[in-house]
Amino acid sequence: MDSAVAEIEHAVRLREAVRRLVASAPVEEIILFGSRARGDFTEDSDFDLCVILRDDIPSGVFTPATLWERVADLGLTIQIVPLRRSRFEAAKKDPSSISCQIAREGRVIYADGVPAGT
Repeated sequence: MDSAVAEIEHAVRLREAVRRLVASAPVEEIILFGSRARGDFTEDSDFDLCVILRDDIPSGVFTPATLWERVADLGLTIQIVPLRRSRFEAAKKDPSSISCQIAREGRVIYADGVPAGT
């Protein structure tokens, strides 16, 4: 498949993944991070998504596995890191945390009820 066509297809599938995640969980924000956000990805690179959830959700309900099940059939390799808002905000101050990496290099693709680019 032509690389431009592949990128368009990935964008369509990623948008659908965001739609499904937002429909199934109390999502405040979704941040793309890793090689896809930095722009140094390869054809085989996965999509790393940090899903920022409301603080008032019960513990253990929205895990990487339960959220991944909602997007598994889209044909994208997606890694999901769900974090409560307060945990993300506190941890991003620690340079060794994944939250710090996400805050530093991530691109917000959904926030406050609005997908990025709309």
